[in-house]
Amino acid sequence: MCLLLTDVFEVKSLLGIPLSNNCDDKLLGFLIEMASNWIQEWLGRDMEYKQRTEYYNGTNTIKLILRSRPVFTTGLEVKVDDRGFFGTHTDSFSDDALVYGTNYALNIDQDDGTSRSGILIRIDRLWYKSYYAGRGLLSPWMGPSPGSIKVTYNAGFTVDTIPAAVRLAATTLVANIKYMLPLGLDLNSDQYGQKSIGINNDMKNSLLRQVTKAMLLPFKNWFFG
Repeated sequence: MCLLLTDVFEVKSLLGIPLSNNCDDKLLGFLIEMASNWIQEWLGRDMEYKQRTEYYNGTNTIKLILRSRPVFTTGLEVKVDDRGFFGTHTDSFSDDALVYGTNYALNIDQDDGTSRSGILIRIDRLWYKSYYAGRGLLSPWMGPSPGSIKVTYNAGFTVDTIPAAVRLAATTLVANIKYMLPLGLDLNSDQYGQKSIGINNDMKNSLLRQVTKAMLLPFKNWFFG
């Protein structure tokens, strides 16, 4: 189960539903879970605070962008193995971890000592990419080094630190879907006399409205290492 980005109390408060009205609480709870899953899938990241172990490819630059943010320095460990292949070999990443402050550093960009950008900076060299040589070719070429960097780190938000923009985006999405029910269709027009409705065929994109996307864009992953 993913991190819930809002709760029933907050949704009812923002949508003007009396807190004493419990008729739709079960429905709102389900829609909150669905909206939270949908938003985090669209963002390309899991926003829950927890310890993660992830594998990355070399970038041939000094920067390595982690998938989850904000990143904490506590519990941070990085290992490099040119033949790591995501830890599939039994002796992968058996060498000592890189030394923080000597081999690499976290791009600290927040007052509390965490990293909102989630960038690891290599100090003594680049995040290595492999070179390959082919039969009949005079020069080697640079290619991917799949799963050659193993990063263990703590990152994400708790229920008390989820940004207000993300909570409002989740509530907005819940409201859009709730309005769609019970027909199960996204309406773009509705007429009462001689009942007539217009249906929006592009339902998924229309439900995640532009205003909702604008709230979420600062938190979206655009690159996966």
